[in-house]
Amino acid sequence: MKNESKNKVGEKIYGRRMEKKRLWEKAQECLISLYGEMPDIAILNRFYSEKMQFEKDYSVLLWELVAKIKHRGREMGYCVSLGGTLGSSFVAYLLGATDTNPLPLHYTCQKCKRVEFVNEKLLPLDLVPKECQCGGKMIGDGYDIPYEMHIGVSETPSAPLWIDPDFIGDAEQIIRENMKSFRIFTLIDRESNPIKYAFLPFGKDGNICGEEDKSRIFAGLTVTPLATHKYAGLLAKECGVNFYSVLESLNEKISADPQITKMFLSGKVNKIPYFRLPALNMSRVIMSAKPKNSYDLLKVFGAVHGTNTWKNNAAGLIETGVCSIDEIPTHRDDIFMMLRDRLANEGYSDFGIAFEITNKMRRGSFGKSGIDPRSHAIMEYLSPTEWFISYAEKIHYMFPKAHSAQNLIYAYAFMWYRVNFPDVYDRVMKEVLNV
Repeated sequence: MKNESKNKVGEKIYGRRMEKKRLWEKAQECLISLYGEMPDIAILNRFYSEKMQFEKDYSVLLWELVAKIKHRGREMGYCVSLGGTLGSSFVAYLLGATDTNPLPLHYTCQKCKRVEFVNEKLLPLDLVPKECQCGGKMIGDGYDIPYEMHIGVSETPSAPLWIDPDFIGDAEQIIRENMKSFRIFTLIDRESNPIKYAFLPFGKDGNICGEEDKSRIFAGLTVTPLATHKYAGLLAKECGVNFYSVLESLNEKISADPQITKMFLSGKVNKIPYFRLPALNMSRVIMSAKPKNSYDLLKVFGAVHGTNTWKNNAAGLIETGVCSIDEIPTHRDDIFMMLRDRLANEGYSDFGIAFEITNKMRRGSFGKSGIDPRSHAIMEYLSPTEWFISYAEKIHYMFPKAHSAQNLIYAYAFMWYRVNFPDVYDRVMKEVLNV
């Protein structure tokens, strides 16, 4: 019996290894389809930089699971949105698990695959399509999200999913079908209504854990479907325009109709999902922040979803004219990239210090306990501005850029419906959200 059990475990391990190999090859095929047989060296470097983490654990199997849930949901007309830091992974993007390409901002020619990086404070949502030298159409992409903020949050990354409540049963079935080689734990939270799943490598599946076990078990890989987003499906049905057809051509739609971005920049966002926060009037926040484009809007989004990042902090810096919203690091990723670049300018090739300071800031260590002498000295040496340290010591939590980028993309899709179908949009939002 022991040998039989050992053989079964061995078969599962071998099966998971082969699955990882298959997924890596699939990611390579997707890379070539997007960027050609010989991608730009910067893109290849990012791709292979993630390989170590890819080989380290089984999180890539979670990425494909998320991709399958998203694909099935969208085929059935349901809205499936990804939260958390998974959008930091380029491989996850290639495998279809996330909608946000984490590469630096760039144009890609759909015909010859030529890449042209754009060194400006913009997002793909700000770029207009243009013609390549080969005559092909160049499309903007890339949200410039460092992978370090994905691998650094926990030893085993999670992937929270927000889905239509009518799709939860199908999502659960996909989870059971695709994670058979793992032990699956289920946690049902009666208060906030998520159903959480943890996938651990060995043991029997089908276990339902209680409150006392969740902290131990849910350090593993988790998927969290939440009952929300029903309004996306209703909008699509009432307007006769598929929600994902809007998402797939969103950049071109925004470029063709400046009114969409103008609505955001003028603060007309209170009927837009993701911009409705109980503690803040987002219209007033936007008017105070004075964003010039979607890049600035993303900064605003990060600031208001952090703790002590906007109120009595970034808001004051802008109001007193110390700096503008585009200069303020409002996401944990902004902090890391700022310090990383300062280290690179000083001639350092390793960025451990940047990661250490960022990790303390995202958790709010400085805001809750003060800045320790060593960190203070490092920040004083690397700080590009006089106000950075006083800004850092107030923060209690910093939001991930990948999550903000995903939500901003969806918010723009909702704004497209609002601009093009105002009466239907108002009726649906009143029915579902009472706004």
